[in-house]
Amino acid sequence: MSTTVNLLALPLLVFSLLQNAAEVSPKTPQPLGQMPNFTLPSARELRLISKSDFAGKVVLLEIWRTNCPRCQREADYIAQLRKKYNEKNFEVLCVADEDFDPKSEPVARVLDFAKEHHFDHPIALNDGGEFHSAYYQKMRGTPSAYLIHRNGETDFIGEDPARPEMRSDLEHYIEKCIAEPAPAAAPSPIVVKSIPDFTLISTRGGAIKSGDLRGNPAIVAILTPRLTPRYGPTLSTLATKYGALGLRVIGVTFGANRDIVNIMEQLRPGYELAIPDAHAQEALVNGDLLPKFLFITADGKILKSINTIYGREAGIESSVFDRYAALLVGKDVKLPELVDANAGYSKLGYHHPELGFGFDPPQNYRSATSEDGSKIRYIGATTQEFKVSLEQRYGVDAASAERIADVLGQGVEGRRIDSRAWQELNGFKAYIVRESWNSPLGSVRAVRVLMPAAMGIYVVTASAPDGDFSKDADILQKALFSFHPGPSGRN
Repeated sequence: MSTTVNLLALPLLVFSLLQNAAEVSPKTPQPLGQMPNFTLPSARELRLISKSDFAGKVVLLEIWRTNCPRCQREADYIAQLRKKYNEKNFEVLCVADEDFDPKSEPVARVLDFAKEHHFDHPIALNDGGEFHSAYYQKMRGTPSAYLIHRNGETDFIGEDPARPEMRSDLEHYIEKCIAEPAPAAAPSPIVVKSIPDFTLISTRGGAIKSGDLRGNPAIVAILTPRLTPRYGPTLSTLATKYGALGLRVIGVTFGANRDIVNIMEQLRPGYELAIPDAHAQEALVNGDLLPKFLFITADGKILKSINTIYGREAGIESSVFDRYAALLVGKDVKLPELVDANAGYSKLGYHHPELGFGFDPPQNYRSATSEDGSKIRYIGATTQEFKVSLEQRYGVDAASAERIADVLGQGVEGRRIDSRAWQELNGFKAYIVRESWNSPLGSVRAVRVLMPAAMGIYVVTASAPDGDFSKDADILQKALFSFHPGPSGRN
């Protein structure tokens, strides 16, 4: 019996020994030949970075993320490596593969990381497109790296190839590749295609023809009803943020009419929803998987087509798509950072330094750190609260404000609407909602002011337990009804 077990185990032992002996590293690279060209958005500038940008150079292509301990450990060395060989036809290209974190913006994290480690080499963002399909097949973790030869041929040099014990091998291999002859011919450029002919039916009325998109940049997202809840908020934000600069955002939804009606009623998208006919389905999908996203320039060219968005986690695509939107309109629209109020007590006439809105804070309330993304927050002696937030997921019109009022109550136990109505407030149109709900501390009463503005919907909320609300009603409502957007806030 023991002999049989040993014989059965032998192939596994041999396989394990061979696998260890053939570990991919700078000393034992894995040749891959000519890998596909790619384009990726730059994290720093409004431009695309492509493999062909580095023709004739040796390129260390490293994929990392800012929260990876090994990436952090090697970052300074990578910067030094670039400086050592940069004048010898050598370049470093880092591709950031960030996780989604609702508390911080991925591009900002990448730029902070680059500044901390003195990166002056190009940094691109993984967009889940053709780069991801081709270059992530070998990866088991971060950092992982490829070395691109001067003739464009690519070697995989493994995971964590810049760890201290491999640095001598890595530099030796870089020097060997630098000494190779320059390529005889330049690589073929990426072919930029025009948008195909199609006709869509807009749920806002009328037809959308492909020719109608020329003259203004556009994003066309091809989705199913099941995919819309994931990508719809991102599309709505892009429409809100860049619509004033001419960007048209269209969500083409494949599905039954009842599903499309449900999307309109439940999600109330801030972008334009459209229905394709059979010809449009063939022209836009063309055998690709969904979701598919087309980023179209004002002259009708497809700047980028992405249809291999990875399903690792929802949310990360919002930052990458924002870079493409900025590229299309030629301007990087920066929304103000979240502002934490400084410790202290409220004073009359608060004016937000970035958004420009103003109000008279509730007297004798203490300013507090925002815990839910609010732009500003004050709390009373117990649990009274006054806060201002800016909602950008659904649009900037009256229907968006009403939709947000509904969304804010989802999942709230025992929510009761006492009244809701539009009225004039300090020269602006405002949706006033008076409501109450149940909490572990008892019944809570609140008044909300929802005010459409150019950048989204301001949501101003004053809330407190029943007893405290009755006591502080004048203080809370005086602060609430003093709110007004700044000069740039008028929609």
